[in-house]
This record gives sequence, C-alpha cells and structure tokens, in this order.
Amino acid sequence: MFKNYRLMLAIGLICGGLAVFGAITAVNQKVGAVPAVVAAKDIESHQVLSPGDLTVVPVPRAALYKDALPAVSQVLGQVARGYIPAGTVMRASMLLPPAKAGASGLLSDYPGLVALAVKADIETNLAGVLQPGDKVQVMARYKDARGGRYEVVASAAPVLVVNDKGVLLGLTPEENGKYQQALAGGAAISFALLPGK
Repeated sequence: MFKNYRLMLAIGLICGGLAVFGAITAVNQKVGAVPAVVAAKDIESHQVLSPGDLTVVPVPRAALYKDALPAVSQVLGQVARGYIPAGTVMRASMLLPPAKAGASGLLSDYPGLVALAVKADIETNLAGVLQPGDKVQVMARYKDARGGRYEVVASAAPVLVVNDKGVLLGLTPEENGKYQQALAGGAAISFALLPGK
C-alpha cells in the first residue's frame, strides 16, 4: 500500500508540473514580449522612413494590433500617412508605398531633391512626348539689348509627373534657387530631353 502512495504522489507531481508548464506557456503566448518596430523619433506626415527613424523593441503581444510590424525591413522606404509620435508601434495601416504617397513618395527615389512644378507648354512638355522617368536639362532664356542669353538651371533633372497642367521635376535645392532667380528675372523656361532614362 505504501508503494501505491509513492506512485500516486509521483504521478500527481508530474501532472502538476505539466499543468504549471502549460499555464506558463499559455500566458507567454498571450502576453509575452515580441519584437516590434517603433518610431525612434517624431515622424512627420509624408516623410519617407529611413533606418534612423526606427528601432525594434520588445512589446507585450497583447498590446499589439494585428498589423504591427516586427522587422525594420518591412518599414524602410515606406511613407508615413500622417504624423507619428516617437515611441509609437509602427503598423502597416500607418504607411504607404512610395508610388501611392504623392510627390514626397516619388522623391524617395531621389534623396536630396525637392519637387518643383512647371507649367506645361510646348517647350516644357516637349511637344507632349515627355514622360515620368525622363531626365531633362532645364534652361532659362533671357532677352536683353544684345539679343538674349541663356543659362542651364539644372543639368539632369528627373521628371516625376507629367500631365496637361504641368510637369513635376526633381531639383537640388541649389537648382531650385537658380530656377526661382530665373523666374524673378523674367526668363522663359525650356527643357531639353536627355538620352536614356
């Protein structure tokens, strides 16, 4: 009879140990910490996300939305739909692919450039054949007492958007300054299409 109690006690301890292990596993699956991408600093609306904007931290599973992103690689190059405060867990619903994010998304392929709209005419849309992805030389023509002169404002500006209202170009800040100065000086603007894309 004494041996049966030892067997019963051993089975009870094993069952108790399994129950505790199962409870701990269940709790960890529900509330255990998992990696999540978090905004390392405030992110402005329509900002293209770079590695310096993000960090990965452990977050309780129960605190995460279903579309929370676990890896920085899923966020890089995406565009913020709106303002995202530092410390916010990044979710897929907060982001847009660059192609759907307007001009700021289009500029993500051209770091350091600003977008500039130029009114469409025969000389700026190149008689209707200009297309997004083309590169153009932007020239300013001035009329003066000697008959006129011209200057190159931008040597290889990427064309971002073309429609019947205008052309959206990517210019460096210096080229943008030269363009604005040319307009203020009364220059006529024209484009020359460069070979290749």
